[in-house]
Amino acid sequence: SLYSGFWASCGRNCVFNSCYFGTIFYMKENLLTPPPDVTSQVGQSLLTGLVGGLVATAFKMPFDIVKSRMQSQLPDAVTGKFEYTSV
Repeated sequence: SLYSGFWASCGRNCVFNSCYFGTIFYMKENLLTPPPDVTSQVGQSLLTGLVGGLVATAFKMPFDIVKSRMQSQLPDAVTGKFEYTSV
């Protein structure tokens, strides 16, 4: 169906976005000093984005697996029912 895995996708995206932006803001507020120039600012943004992406990806992977399994499942040949019906 068109919406299979919809709620799993919503959950995955909520987890990813909260971890990603939360990590970036936490690092900028608590771990790093304000950059003195534009070059340092770009480097700091790349660093915080990299770390934020790594943390967020680690936390979203279980949700991504659920989403992928729900979206790729086929109905049983005998019963016509899906193995996974909800999150």
